[in-house]
Amino acid sequence: MKHGRASLRANRLFLSIIIFHLISTVFFSLVPAEISLDVNLVLGELMLLVPTILFLVFGEEKVSLDALGFRKIKWSTFFLTVLYVFLLEPLIIAVNAISMLFVDNTVLEASDMILEVPYVRAFFYIAIFAPFVEEMIFRGILFQDYKKDGSTWGAVILSAVAFSFMHMNFNQAAYAFVIGVAFALLMVATGSLWPSILGHFLINGSTTVELFLSKWLDPGALEQVDVSPNSLYLTIGIYSGIALFTTCLAWLVLRAIAKKEGRSEILSQMRDKGEDPKKRISFSLILSWCICLIYMTAIAGMMYLLKKNGIEF
Repeated sequence: MKHGRASLRANRLFLSIIIFHLISTVFFSLVPAEISLDVNLVLGELMLLVPTILFLVFGEEKVSLDALGFRKIKWSTFFLTVLYVFLLEPLIIAVNAISMLFVDNTVLEASDMILEVPYVRAFFYIAIFAPFVEEMIFRGILFQDYKKDGSTWGAVILSAVAFSFMHMNFNQAAYAFVIGVAFALLMVATGSLWPSILGHFLINGSTTVELFLSKWLDPGALEQVDVSPNSLYLTIGIYSGIALFTTCLAWLVLRAIAKKEGRSEILSQMRDKGEDPKKRISFSLILSWCICLIYMTAIAGMMYLLKKNGIEF
């Protein structure tokens, strides 16, 4: 099977990101000195950024900022993007709640660490630095490369799976897939990274603000969050019902965005098959998926055993 050159490059980049993440995790777990909370928040993005920079600098094909998608868009597109993300929120909440039936909420578990960092710095790391880095990698590089070797829908799904697995836990992976699809579609509708960066900023920023507001208004509120099965079933039922309506509206907003940016035809041609989709699948892609699944399963299993035995972590 002959692989598409661009997809092969994307698969190798993703594999290098995963391997670098694992090596870094093991290394810093063995470092005797205590790592500051600020550094902890930055490290997660550096694990993505370092192999990507090496890829951009030493790769066979040089990638320009224009090729990554840093192109201007209309101001109205920014406002429509805010509406688009708002309409997708019920779907994200529903998927998050479904995942919490099986695994813990990762952000909630890490909230104590996040809240110990001063608000301004935490907001910068989570809502500004992280969206810029992650959008550049997953929508700017991976999605663009996958799109060169086949249908746009295939590129949307593959880049969303990569974005999902990158989080290395089942809880965030579940709703990250939804976000990955939504932001890749924004990339299709606008041809620019800025709307997806804005959307990512809105999601991460609102989560950060909610965490700190909870701390300031009621310090014990986060510890009292009801994550019982009955509460989760209720959340899933309510937000799934709302999402059926708002997600359809989000698609209409996406079409309006594409029309304003003169890309309606590109959005409507996403179903075109293009070249053989098998060209995107390579050993490096399968290996990276296997590593992620094994790692996430091991972490979830370990957390379950610790919690079952009443051990704090």
